[in-house]
Amino acid sequence: MGLWNTLTRWVTGQDIAAEQTRAQQLDQSLIQYNEQSGYYDRIPPDMAAAAQQRITDQQTEDTDLQGQVEDAFAAGAQQGLQNEVEFVTRTVPRAISDTLNAVGGAVWRSIPWWVWLLAGVALFLYAGGGVWLRGRLARSS
Repeated sequence: MGLWNTLTRWVTGQDIAAEQTRAQQLDQSLIQYNEQSGYYDRIPPDMAAAAQQRITDQQTEDTDLQGQVEDAFAAGAQQGLQNEVEFVTRTVPRAISDTLNAVGGAVWRSIPWWVWLLAGVALFLYAGGGVWLRGRLARSS
């Protein structure tokens, strides 16, 4: 707890152990003040019981302030990591596809249609389409 407390004190400027002690002292002071001032005698009994229960609940919640800080840190780190992963998985593929679409679209638009047609015919002949076409025409006649 010493190293973690030192680290959190250095990062946040707060001494968690001192805050834990301070919170417990304030809870005790509140209980003593309410009892000495007769606060519970001036309000209806059900409200007095509810107020005492809230103070008791808070005392039990505040028993591990260091653990609460660690849990909040872990939850924040997990959420931050998840945000980064989602950003990368959404942005990088879209950036790549947008870039390829822009480049591919620019190439497609910069070459005239008749060049694409000649390239298609040349590819057909290179892949053996001429032989296939000659055989097809010979069978039909």
